[in-house]
Amino acid sequence: MKSMQTLMRVKQREIDMIKTEQAKLQEQRDELIATAERLEDDLNDELKAAAEMPDMSHVFGQFSKHIRKKQDALHQQARQLEVKIDQLGEIIRVAFSEFKKYELAYENWKKREEEKAAARETKYLDEMAIMAHARQHVE
Repeated sequence: MKSMQTLMRVKQREIDMIKTEQAKLQEQRDELIATAERLEDDLNDELKAAAEMPDMSHVFGQFSKHIRKKQDALHQQARQLEVKIDQLGEIIRVAFSEFKKYELAYENWKKREEEKAAARETKYLDEMAIMAHARQHVE
């Protein structure tokens, strides 16, 4: 049953690699969201500055549009990463299900082997007892 153990190790490595990739994508998504939030903070700061300096308010409109476009692009990229993260989650779920099948098959095989060994031991001990009993009657 070495082959089953090998399959289990291979499947576990596959799951670990996919989880690593998923974590990287989640980090990227979080960075995009954090960048979009920083842009929002910058926009709010500029809004306050524009309110204090009315002569700069004509520049604020272009700045605001530019920031909103950047934020939209960042949120779109984050949504695309979310889709990939969800897809990887599904792949992990399927791979884990396969891993569990292999694990269950291995455990069942191991249990059967233990039962066979116990039966062999019981048979051996029974034969020893019969032989001991037979020797007592011969003597």
